[in-house]
Amino acid sequence: MSKKFLAFLAFTVVLSIGRPWFNPGHPAYLFILWNLFLAYLPLFFAKVTMRLSEKPILQVLGLFFWLLFFPNAPYILTDLTHLDHSHGFDWYDTLLILAAGIAGIKMAFDSLDLILIELKKLFPRISSFIWTTGFMLLAAYGIYLGRFLRFNSWDILSQHLQLFRACIDLFLHPAMYRSEWTMILIFSGFLISLKAIWPKENIQEA
Repeated sequence: MSKKFLAFLAFTVVLSIGRPWFNPGHPAYLFILWNLFLAYLPLFFAKVTMRLSEKPILQVLGLFFWLLFFPNAPYILTDLTHLDHSHGFDWYDTLLILAAGIAGIKMAFDSLDLILIELKKLFPRISSFIWTTGFMLLAAYGIYLGRFLRFNSWDILSQHLQLFRACIDLFLHPAMYRSEWTMILIFSGFLISLKAIWPKENIQEA
């Protein structure tokens, strides 16, 4: 990670921990710190995947774990649902969650760029846009599973049958889940559009 991004993360952490002091009457938003940790995991596994380029089996395993945790990074944006405007505009919590969401998006996109480098080596004829579109759709789908059905990444091991049934129902009965599919498609379109205008940088330093 760059020093600038680490400084931004530190600022976000201070906002989270300092919530009781800067926003009296409210406890610390410690779940933000946990979500930031989960958002870092895709970047971690993406870097591991790059280092395993000479070990195909392990690299596939790294790619699997990257994809498994990838939705956790953009997921932070949906924490905006925790905002309580019953007493007016809560500028502090809005700023805190937006800061965490921006950090999550950056780690998501940096990890994706690293994965795209490896996929370009393996499948040079497939454009990055196709990979990006597919991964953003999967990310939006994962966000739906997490935000609305309350599944976690590790539920693929602990609640695999329940997770499998939930996934199957969504595909077998699409007419019954129009609002869910609408959310998935719109959120993935948002991520694709945001990635397209996201500033380019040296991701090796990200």
